[in-house]
Amino acid sequence: MSTAFPSHHTLEQAAEWFALLRDGYASERDKERWQNWLTANEEHCFAWQFVEDISGSFDTLRHTPSPRHTAEKLSKANQRLKQRRRLLTGFTTLAGLGFISWVSWQRQWMPASIMAMTADYQTAIGQQHLVLADGTELWLNSNTAINIHYTAKQREVELVSGELFVATAKEPNRPFSVRTQHGQLRPLGTRFNVLQTDNGIKLAVYQGAVEIQTRRSLQTQRVNAGQQTHFTQHHISQNNHADPAREVWTSGILLTEDRPLADVIAELSRHRHGYINVADDVADLKVYGSFPLNNTDQALAMLSHVLPIEVTHPLPWWVNIKSKKQS
Repeated sequence: MSTAFPSHHTLEQAAEWFALLRDGYASERDKERWQNWLTANEEHCFAWQFVEDISGSFDTLRHTPSPRHTAEKLSKANQRLKQRRRLLTGFTTLAGLGFISWVSWQRQWMPASIMAMTADYQTAIGQQHLVLADGTELWLNSNTAINIHYTAKQREVELVSGELFVATAKEPNRPFSVRTQHGQLRPLGTRFNVLQTDNGIKLAVYQGAVEIQTRRSLQTQRVNAGQQTHFTQHHISQNNHADPAREVWTSGILLTEDRPLADVIAELSRHRHGYINVADDVADLKVYGSFPLNNTDQALAMLSHVLPIEVTHPLPWWVNIKSKKQS
């Protein structure tokens, strides 16, 4: 479809129409008005389809006493099913070609979303804390997938997607490393955070030091405690001050200082089932403070008290944020 993404106002209207029609209390006049609205322009149709698509993902959750628990169970079950199907399909196809080992070694061509299906550990909504056999601690943020490769000579964690915080255990005779699609990280008795983004890897170090080696250019750079940087397969940016927010999320806290509201909402959305629709005229409002990641409803309520915004819930899984109405 050629139309741009629907505006906040149009999405808000679509959600309100959806709520009215879904409840079953709409009159024939309401249905006629909805049809007139729907056919008024292409953006309305696009917005309605968007709301319907999201609704389809939450139909199962609407009739359960514990939507979050059910969603996590469904996600894990779906991931296991996908993993079995992919492994069966993959081995059937590749066995006749004789290069299973080669594919296992050269997986960079595979999208992260596909690789995540067969990862050793995955998170959907929420965090996971792991303690490995050597005492190394790992915190996985929402939508994160990792693989563990421990041998007698080395310890390696592969970040497939998402965000990972690491507190390494000392074991001098067996080096520890983190592998990403953009390069290798070699920590020196340290605590650090690794975030995979659409355009590279963000590394923040809070104790010790980490050495980066890019995958393509083999460029190296040391990042010391209190520093962070961004790197790709070809380039490493200059070190700057580490963002404390990339450390405290492991305690379930979103720390923000002078960040746009849209960025804060994007972070909260990673820890929430559903969709949050932010109006353009409030998206750039600056946010300061700390907010609970394990209770996003409370975080939204806190934001509505400190900012001139109004938070409404036209549907259980749909949130609208707009400018507070002036009296």
